[in-house]
Amino acid sequence: PARRGNPGLVWKSGRRVAVACLLVVWALIVPPAHGTPAAEPGDLPALYGKLPLGFEANRGQSDPSVRFLSHGSGYTLFLTESGPVFVLSRRATRPGGAKVEQPVILRMQLVGGKQHPRVTGSEKLPGRASYLRGSDPSGWRTNIPTYARVRYEDVYPGVDVEYHGRQGRLEFDFLISPGADPSRIELKFEGASRLETGDAGDLLVRSRVGTLRFGDLLAYQETAGERRAVLSRYAVSGHHVRLRLGSYDRASPLTVDPVLDYSTYLGSRGGEFGLGMAVDRAGNAYVVGETTSSDYPTTSRAFDPSYNGGEEDAFVTKLNRSGTALVYSTYLGGSSHDTGLDVEVDQSGAAYVVGQTFSSDFPLRNAYQPVRRGHDADAFVTKLGPKGSDLVFSTYLGGSHFDSAIAVAVDRGRHVYVAGSTMSSDFPVMSGAPDRKHGGGECGPGRDPCPDAYVVKLARSGSTLAYSTYLGGRGYDQAVGLAVDRAGSAYIAGETWSPDFPTTRGAYDRTLGGYQDAFVTRLNARGQAWVYSTYLGGHHDDAASGIALDRLGHAYVAGLTDAADFPTRHAYQPAKGGDADAFVTKLNVAGSGLVYSTFLGGKHGDLAMDVAVDRAGAAYVTGDTSSSDFPTTKGAPDRSYNGGWVDVFVTKIGTDGATLRYSTYLGGSRDEFSRRIAVGPTGDAYVVGSTHSADFPTTRGAYDRSYGQEDAFVIRIGSRPTPTAGRVGSLRASGAEAMRVIRLQRGPALYNVGQR
Repeated sequence: PARRGNPGLVWKSGRRVAVACLLVVWALIVPPAHGTPAAEPGDLPALYGKLPLGFEANRGQSDPSVRFLSHGSGYTLFLTESGPVFVLSRRATRPGGAKVEQPVILRMQLVGGKQHPRVTGSEKLPGRASYLRGSDPSGWRTNIPTYARVRYEDVYPGVDVEYHGRQGRLEFDFLISPGADPSRIELKFEGASRLETGDAGDLLVRSRVGTLRFGDLLAYQETAGERRAVLSRYAVSGHHVRLRLGSYDRASPLTVDPVLDYSTYLGSRGGEFGLGMAVDRAGNAYVVGETTSSDYPTTSRAFDPSYNGGEEDAFVTKLNRSGTALVYSTYLGGSSHDTGLDVEVDQSGAAYVVGQTFSSDFPLRNAYQPVRRGHDADAFVTKLGPKGSDLVFSTYLGGSHFDSAIAVAVDRGRHVYVAGSTMSSDFPVMSGAPDRKHGGGECGPGRDPCPDAYVVKLARSGSTLAYSTYLGGRGYDQAVGLAVDRAGSAYIAGETWSPDFPTTRGAYDRTLGGYQDAFVTRLNARGQAWVYSTYLGGHHDDAASGIALDRLGHAYVAGLTDAADFPTRHAYQPAKGGDADAFVTKLNVAGSGLVYSTFLGGKHGDLAMDVAVDRAGAAYVTGDTSSSDFPTTKGAPDRSYNGGWVDVFVTKIGTDGATLRYSTYLGGSRDEFSRRIAVGPTGDAYVVGSTHSADFPTTRGAYDRSYGQEDAFVIRIGSRPTPTAGRVGSLRASGAEAMRVIRLQRGPALYNVGQR
């Protein structure tokens, strides 16, 4: 869904305080003056879609005053010491039909800013630029680095400006340090005929050939997980513009509406399943899954750029923060079936991948277990270096029967925690473990042993175990969610059919309620005792699919319930909607009670696949729905069921559990399935899954907008706030300067849809 970009500010405590965004949008909305050539209607909108997504350092290919530049068909952007200069050309038709190119030159200056600020590039892109002009190699310029971002430091005291491309738009952010004065920010446009504000509150920069449009200002503050709108507007005087803000709490963060970031397929001619994801501190997305494509997109210096045969290979792909390019992408596997199920990333950018493999030649290094032990699959645990080009360690993990690693977590000391499912009575467990014996029950027509859950902690070298334990009873038990707190305690969620599943005294629920229940278990830091362990469910079937922690140690659990009496408290939806519903539950720190618990669904089947939590304690949930009446919120990217059998949903729940911050469908005309969700450094939600839809929504400039056969997807969503009632205060005005529209509405803006 297309929407205007918006300038804005983000106030934060700490050394760096604020981010402000301005998106540039071209539109031919004024007729040409008498005597000037008639414009061709599509020219400037087309240029808008080609604005830069990267910036070349000036290595002699341009005037010395230019620090960085970007260019393409119809435009050149120069970032000089004094600010950006746009040189755009558009075709026009003279009387008689002759075609001519008309240049449009616009300079944007920061009035009163530092004359010679320090200008630096960051987030180096994999691409390089070269200029081979003439026959004399001494005049050639080669191997020029390109960057995703360019920063001007201290343009005003305590204020930096950062330029970056996003979805074919130029965006620039004001980064405001504590105590700095945002009222000093003043823009001047040279080359414009006039400036004015539109009826929607947007800024219109008029020229003789068209209009440069800046979206209306949208601002809010977030306190204790709740967002309060802050009134904001442009103040125009001649060719000058200031950003005016209403009253706000200068000790709390101030944000302006986020923008559409990216949405991209990820796949090729075969089938891809996106099954795990993580996000690093810079907003890069790490995606794992499985692929049947021999031409899955890989990068040249990746660990394994070639398909390994067999039925499926695992893949590991790192997308840049704008979703426009691969940082690295690699196959991972041997000559048989390999699947990546989850991934985590540490502070250095190293990726920890877990899954299952049938390959006896799976790539290993510094392995705790160098041999696949059973005739079925073994789990695997692999650590890739930050560049995706080498294995730090890689090991099998399992016994003589089927073993799978489903979830992974990493603590601050880079120890690796793994949880999953094992049918092996000889799975490697250690002395001192709270559960050293496999449950031993039989499941299925072949009288196979029921799986037990397990939890393992590996040393940071990957070559030794710190602890390992079973977790289960005599029935079916599986761990699918895992989180680790700052003290090193592991929290595990999953499903159990065992009436003797281990529970602890004082736990919320010590009795199996239906045929199967969800469970939530906390293991102490030494891996030797359950801190708490509880069932979670009603008198029908329940299963947990994901778990997350807040900073205080509350566990948030999401999954599926078919029980009308599933326990609820302070619920957004206190009753089951129809068939099986999703659920979201927040447990207290002791695991002895519910902080809140709610159904989430419509009249048909709904399933929550994963949950994540932001710093304020808001819960982000993704899952699958067949309900045409699944709850959505005003302003969501997609409020309508899209057809097929299943759509993805993404929902953000307020800290009280009783309100939806946003909720949206995502999908095309066929089926979509979500798997994991993560929260990025700025509170954006990243979701991975797979789609059968050739019309799954993608965004302009995304890495891959073409559907293959069945593709993975990656979605990034940012939220829009709801305005609070009250006086306009300092923004009360009259006439053309009045605050007409703020339109701070609740709902998400689609950011990333990536893998098919």
